[in-house]
Amino acid sequence: MTRRKVLYVFIFLLAIFSANKSFGQYADLGTGNLKNQIWWFDWNGFSLNEGASKTFTTTDGLTVKIVFSKVSGQTMLPSVMNTWSGAVLHYLYDFSNSSIKPALYDLTTTSSFTSNYSLNITATRNGVPTKFTFVAADAEASAINLEYTTLKTDGTNWTTIDFFRNSSQTSNPLSGCGTNSVVITDTYGGVVGIGQNPVLATDAQNNGVLNVDVSLDEKAIKGGGMGMAFGIFAPVDMGDLPASFGSASHALQYVVNNACNYNTPFPSLVQNTNIKLGNIAGDADATDTTDDNMRGVADEEAIQYFPIYDGKGTYSLTLKLGNTSGGPVYLSGWFDSNNNGKFELNEMTLVTVPNNSINAVITWTGLPANISASFIGFRFRISSDILAVQSPVGFAKDGEVEDYLVQIMRSQNVIASFIAPDTVCVNTSININNNSVGASSYYWNFCVADIHQLPVGNNLGNPNSILNTPVYMDYTFANGNYYGFVTNNYPGGLVRLDYGNSLLNTPIAHNLGTLNGVIQNTAEGVQIVNNGNQWYVIIVGGDITGGINPYIIAVSLGTDITNNSPTAVNWGNIGNLSYPHKLYVFNDNGHWYGITANTSNSTITRFDFGSDISNAPSGTNLGNIGNLSSPTGLQVINENGLWYLFVTNAVGSTLSRLDFGNSLLNTPTGVNLGNPNNLLSTGWDIYIMKYCGSNVAYIINANTTIGQYDIVKLDFAGSLLNTPTAVSMGNIGNLNFPHSLSKIFRVNNDLYSFITNVRNNSLSRLQFQGCTNSSNANSTAQTPPLFTYNQSGIYNINLTIDEGLASQTSICKQIVVKTPERLSISKDTSICKGDSVQLKIVGGKTYQWSPSLSLSNSSINNPIAYPVNQTKYFVTVNDKAGCIQNDSITISIIPVPTFSLQPSSENLCYGDSVTLTASGGDSYQWLGSTDIQNIYSPVVIVKPTVSTTYPVCIFSKTCNVKDTLKTIVTVNPIPNISITKSNDLDCFNGSAFLNANGGTQYNWSPSDGLSSPIISNPEVKIIQTTKYTVTVTSSNGCSSTDTVTVKVINNSTNQYLVPNAFTPNGDGLNDCFGIKGWGVVLNFEFSIFNRWGERIFFTTDPSNCWNGNYKSIPQSMGTFIYKIKAKTLCGDVERNGTLVLLR
Repeated sequence: MTRRKVLYVFIFLLAIFSANKSFGQYADLGTGNLKNQIWWFDWNGFSLNEGASKTFTTTDGLTVKIVFSKVSGQTMLPSVMNTWSGAVLHYLYDFSNSSIKPALYDLTTTSSFTSNYSLNITATRNGVPTKFTFVAADAEASAINLEYTTLKTDGTNWTTIDFFRNSSQTSNPLSGCGTNSVVITDTYGGVVGIGQNPVLATDAQNNGVLNVDVSLDEKAIKGGGMGMAFGIFAPVDMGDLPASFGSASHALQYVVNNACNYNTPFPSLVQNTNIKLGNIAGDADATDTTDDNMRGVADEEAIQYFPIYDGKGTYSLTLKLGNTSGGPVYLSGWFDSNNNGKFELNEMTLVTVPNNSINAVITWTGLPANISASFIGFRFRISSDILAVQSPVGFAKDGEVEDYLVQIMRSQNVIASFIAPDTVCVNTSININNNSVGASSYYWNFCVADIHQLPVGNNLGNPNSILNTPVYMDYTFANGNYYGFVTNNYPGGLVRLDYGNSLLNTPIAHNLGTLNGVIQNTAEGVQIVNNGNQWYVIIVGGDITGGINPYIIAVSLGTDITNNSPTAVNWGNIGNLSYPHKLYVFNDNGHWYGITANTSNSTITRFDFGSDISNAPSGTNLGNIGNLSSPTGLQVINENGLWYLFVTNAVGSTLSRLDFGNSLLNTPTGVNLGNPNNLLSTGWDIYIMKYCGSNVAYIINANTTIGQYDIVKLDFAGSLLNTPTAVSMGNIGNLNFPHSLSKIFRVNNDLYSFITNVRNNSLSRLQFQGCTNSSNANSTAQTPPLFTYNQSGIYNINLTIDEGLASQTSICKQIVVKTPERLSISKDTSICKGDSVQLKIVGGKTYQWSPSLSLSNSSINNPIAYPVNQTKYFVTVNDKAGCIQNDSITISIIPVPTFSLQPSSENLCYGDSVTLTASGGDSYQWLGSTDIQNIYSPVVIVKPTVSTTYPVCIFSKTCNVKDTLKTIVTVNPIPNISITKSNDLDCFNGSAFLNANGGTQYNWSPSDGLSSPIISNPEVKIIQTTKYTVTVTSSNGCSSTDTVTVKVINNSTNQYLVPNAFTPNGDGLNDCFGIKGWGVVLNFEFSIFNRWGERIFFTTDPSNCWNGNYKSIPQSMGTFIYKIKAKTLCGDVERNGTLVLLR
């Protein structure tokens, strides 16, 4: 069953935000029909958990907030649209920017899982709730009977607005479509990258609030992946003027056809077109400020022609439109009449458009007499919302916006002019004063090619081997690329050359053929025309002697110049055509005209197309003016407001000039200029250009009889009315029956032109090479920056104003760059304080030094300088070549040397030595010292026995500075040590005390067995005889050492007695039970047991004893058992017995 449903779209979400606000994006990849309609949420950096939310505000004032709740089960994570290799949604909608994460997805490969969450979506504009459409789609690939996604909405019932299938499936992947609860499964086609996928939509209620519950159920035992992508269905038509004009947008409305269909015909959208500008309703745009008609549907076509403004204060336009809404709508027109790049309230006109209207007239009044001749911005808005269209920016709920950037003012007073020096020197900064009048843009070339020089030729061959007797060529720039069109003469046909972003690229050729036989044999002249954003190629040809009636043909490419299937119409013989050759088409005050040369009857035909180039023209044959003789090539040029047409005559090899006066629509007079210098030999085509105050033309000779295929340069000097002089430049670029010269084009500082060669089916390219000697190659600034030339020579500075406009004009001036005189200047130097030095320059004519205060004469080449501090002297020299040169000399003041003697004082202990170091001079002498071996060395070692003063004399020869420095070395005595021991160690004495005196600090070594190695009287506990060394340091830091030996003696007479009773009563007598007098004890175990055999005390420390307590509780009087095991100096000891505790 086919379902129809209206989607209300009142959301405008701009695709490009600043980085901190971008939470969504229109897809730029994929084949989906709604790439400019669905705005997908970007979850990058988002964590899906209870209460999590994201809020964003669009530039048209819409605020959308999404809050998550009822979150449970597996956590979904942000992911790219292509979540895994089996997913298919990305075939419809995807993103080239991998940082955009429109999917909420997770992959678990260990077990089944569920994931649940709810979305609360709200949308407001200016605080008022706004209705919207919410979009959802499976971002993974759900296997049938294993993976299920359930979606529930409290909005309108779910429907499908798009459907993808590249599999053989015929099953329905969506159950419940048309209800508020749907289940998605079976989107996986069983093979990676194969499957089906519906795109779902539900509308929020009028309160601008929508709640959607999501449940993902992965039933596979080992798990798998599941994910969803969400978005807003938000198609808008946007304006495309530059950003300074502000952004305008109009919501678009659609009807869904075939909703819920899962077999063909699939769901699709039909746009509501009841309010529109022109014949075509606005199409959905993902961005603004770029040409609408180059992005999608050519929907900007309400105005085909902007008339020239006559300066009388009123300007009117007629717009095609449509209003079938059932009531009146409102049209506003915005005209940036002051050309300030923005619309103001007084630049708006508002009209009411009744129902069923098909056009409307907008009129602006009170305009100034003079309006800029550059491109002017226009904006037209139509909507049922009058408040929306009364602003040049912002959002409208319906209708369309169209923007135009056009010229409406004749540029009669645009004059290119600048002042630059005639002569400069190498590396001298050049300042240009631009006094051009009425220009809207500027392009400066500072190293432009010299067209008087011999060009370089390069034969490009036959691109893709498609050219076949190529005769004429035209090229144009469109949508960021260059395209050429070439006519093949026999058999007739049309070839398009795709050059990409530069005409210097190797083109890709496309044979458009005869266009169903419309282009016949003997095709000749061709010109590309753009009229109302439609592309046309106008062709003339037809030789009756070859059985082909003369014709003029219009090839219609539509809005896409790369259209490989254009249509063509043969208008026939208009204006008494007789094998017409070169064609020139032009627009005059919104009117299209053409001029062609008829070779067979030696006449000129002028065409009148009216305001639309697609119209069949009328034709007027102007007859033979200027003694024409088989004319082939022609060139139109304007000089001082007067129009001229130059024509090459193949028969007779002459050149004719037709004078039209102030308009090409006048009836011309003519003159035959003959054969300049007799160098024309079947001159076939001509191109004329203005160059640095002169007019230069190039003619190609095509004498097939004698094979003369050269290029002849004509110089008209200062006026096109002069008879030119000619010079042959030879055959450049392997010319072979050269047939036409293309328009000259510029790339950087070089100039180029294409030549078609009939005999070898090739293209040649001429290159007039510019120079590379300018510090700046070019500039687009009104006042160009300073620049220099790094080599001498004659250079050309060219200024082109209003490039690409009807008012384009250029001016060129030459500048002579001279080589400066070679100068020699004295080098930087240093002097002593109070001295002077002579500065010197060799060469030059006049001099000016600064600062002059410390100079003997600031205007000579060799002044004496008396600087007090370091000074940089600048000099400006006017050299013998007339160049100004600048240089400098730095005079530094040698600082007074800093003499030093280290250490400045020193304390030594008796018997020590010290190194004395003198520095800062060139020579040294130690005075009055007998213990220095080399009294002239800056570094000496001294070992005084008593305190001594050491003086040294230091001398610096740089500026003859001398001084004597002294250092005092104090000698301190070393300490007198007294060392003793209390006893040696044996089987009775386990420790001893050492004692040393004579100082303030002590350090014993080795430290083994000592209670402390840094006190004067440490206790010693050792098991073998040890020799101790003590280092004693006095208060002055001097030290000396002495030794003492502590012996360990084995005298085995110790009985190792143990008491049999003790009285722990705290009287200080016999309070603790332990061992005494056992001497050196190596290993020790001491236990005490009560009468029940419970161990109540244990230690391994021979110095430890039992205090009569157990667990901090005093034990009662009685008998206890002890066990002692020890390894002593005199052998192993084991004692067992009883003891009596008395209280």
